[in-house]
Amino acid sequence: MTNHPMRCIVTGGSQGIGEAIVEKLLSDGAAVAVIDRQAPSARLKDRVAFAECDVSNAAAMEQAAVALTAALGGPPTTVVANAGRCVSGRLASDPVDNLVNHFQINTLGVLNTFRPHISQMRAEGGGSLIAITSNCAHKPRLDLGAYCATKAATKMMVECLALELAADGIRVNAVAPGSCDTEMQRRQWEELGVPKDRQVVGDLTSYRSGIPAGRLATPNDIAQAVGFLASPAAEFMRGVTLVVDGAQSI
Repeated sequence: MTNHPMRCIVTGGSQGIGEAIVEKLLSDGAAVAVIDRQAPSARLKDRVAFAECDVSNAAAMEQAAVALTAALGGPPTTVVANAGRCVSGRLASDPVDNLVNHFQINTLGVLNTFRPHISQMRAEGGGSLIAITSNCAHKPRLDLGAYCATKAATKMMVECLALELAADGIRVNAVAPGSCDTEMQRRQWEELGVPKDRQVVGDLTSYRSGIPAGRLATPNDIAQAVGFLASPAAEFMRGVTLVVDGAQSI
């Protein structure tokens, strides 16, 4: 496996954390393909292969996997499941569809991203599957019940897949960002009426811890952790979640 060039697929790679992950992998010398519902930015479009696809559609993800494997010149060595959904609401009162939609994207979408590549990775002698979860996977948040529940389910799914695939040389791990300065985070603040600075200092009225490191995460902070898990330095890591949140969840 180490003799193969890096070939990577990143879902949700056209913006935010996903775009930073793509930039990091490109800087590490990888050939990169993006799966997203919108095209990559002008900065990336000539440097990556692209497939427009919704990760909740298993059949479409299978087709995208075939097309992007061809575009990359071979099966991916690393697949990053970054696409996600985060809409605020209450589990006790919101329509159940809100929870279902979160599961379709945040949990089943990760499985739909990984599964088309497992048999090829087995044949190649291994590979790296990386899910972007959240520190909400192990810390409840008021008004984010659906998001927290689906990220927790995804964390456990990563651990179970790591057990299933460890003997095949396939590393399955996760990166769990904390509050990160992205468009999705800014939209969430607007929905909840939370000022940006309150995210850092915390808010006892909504049971929110602050960020002891004194700032929000940046997309690049998350991308650096992904780059590590994709690298040979993480060869013996299986079922691990790297929490990148400035001690927010301690």
